[in-house]
Amino acid sequence: MKKIFITIFSLLFYASIALADAVDDRLPPETPDQLKVSTRQMIQAGLKDDVAIKMTRSMLENEFAIDNALKAQRRLTIKGCR
Repeated sequence: MKKIFITIFSLLFYASIALADAVDDRLPPETPDQLKVSTRQMIQAGLKDDVAIKMTRSMLENEFAIDNALKAQRRLTIKGCR
């Protein structure tokens, strides 16, 4: 019984780690949802998550207008990030 409990606990623990989202974890909490979605799209298009998140953070730190940040991210997503 003890082994079953440990196994179930381990699976639940690792599942919670696997569901963690790098975008949510590494961008500031006040980041607009649209920008988070666009960052995820860049990562899905092939851009490394570190690069996509660093780019988004830089645009936020330099006070880019959200529209301009989204346009820049869309351009990378459309062109392909490979």
